[in-house]
Amino acid sequence: ARAWLAGLSADEGFFLWVHLFDAHEPYQAPAEFARRFPDDPYQAEIAFQDSVLGELLAALEAGGRGDDTLVVVTADHGEGLGEHGEETHALLLYDTTMHVPLLLAGPGVSAAVIAAPVSLVDIAPTLVELAGLAHGEELARHGGTSLVPLLRGESLAPRELYLETLFPRLHFGWSELVGLVRAELKYVEAPGQGRAELFRPAQDPREQAELLAHEAARGPELAQTLADLRARLEANAFAGASHAPSASELETLAALGYGGVDAEAEIPRAGAVPEPGRDPRLVIAAVGLLNRVRGLASAGRFEESARALDELAVLDPGAIVLSEARGDHHLARGRAGSRSDLEAAHAAFRQATELKPGRRGLWLRRSEACERLGFLDEALECVDRALALAPPTPEFA
Repeated sequence: ARAWLAGLSADEGFFLWVHLFDAHEPYQAPAEFARRFPDDPYQAEIAFQDSVLGELLAALEAGGRGDDTLVVVTADHGEGLGEHGEETHALLLYDTTMHVPLLLAGPGVSAAVIAAPVSLVDIAPTLVELAGLAHGEELARHGGTSLVPLLRGESLAPRELYLETLFPRLHFGWSELVGLVRAELKYVEAPGQGRAELFRPAQDPREQAELLAHEAARGPELAQTLADLRARLEANAFAGASHAPSASELETLAALGYGGVDAEAEIPRAGAVPEPGRDPRLVIAAVGLLNRVRGLASAGRFEESARALDELAVLDPGAIVLSEARGDHHLARGRAGSRSDLEAAHAAFRQATELKPGRRGLWLRRSEACERLGFLDEALECVDRALALAPPTPEFA
């Protein structure tokens, strides 16, 4: 990014988007920062990212562009770090992952701290207004609102901010979670599951005091408001467009950490009757147990892996998770030479791919079990299915 900036002429306008992936599990910061935070590897990653951001801002200043450049620093999510049972992100909608930094500095921005709830979807209309670009209110029509009035010390009209995670359904076959923030209230539900939560994060930042247990009358109105909000957003969505990435684009994405998506594109629509699926808030412990089964089995600690698998079965996270865990356990044992375990792994991954045919990783592990069993035609079919779901990436090729 610094080299790209250095190639600009002094009066050339620019838009630069810099993505830092480092603060993702596994947390492996450079040694200097790991030593500074020996007991907090996540904080070490944050400190490392902060340092390289400082280098980038220094390059702006050195190039004489610091005064006329609008800088926005934000994040697409936080990290659970064990709160509410979520180690990383994407499964739940608590503020541990939803409340992220949003910092603006540059022309038209005065020093201030703004407490009003805002959304990442507001960034685009804010940028175009501050830059004096005409967009015919197109960005606002799709859900965003310019935050320039807040920067002037004014207020915004009351509105609801939308939250969602589809990852639980796409990856594990659980229910998606959707929600809204309105003023001081935050409402989250698993559609069709009959379970919702209501919090006041400003007063309860760790979201421990669920309010609907004592204020149940609020539930129906918030549920209807959320349904209306989802329908309105879908009715005004940007038109989708497909793009076949080039080899260089795939290599760049892999370098950023996006080597391939192991989830299928089945997006539930607002108003649709959701498929049955566990509420991820109730089975969140399954993720840690699944990873424990896989890690212990890969390390050859099969008895401990089997005990973790039993714990997972008691939790009852659904057939997809159980079949994947059983497949991982038996495949690891099968690599040590047990044909009966390879047969068990083959059966488990066959069930998993039938339940979740859009998961590339399941097809690849099924193909390994087939290859070790000598089922070469089926192994090749599984590889073909994996390739059809996502193009090859460096770690797969």
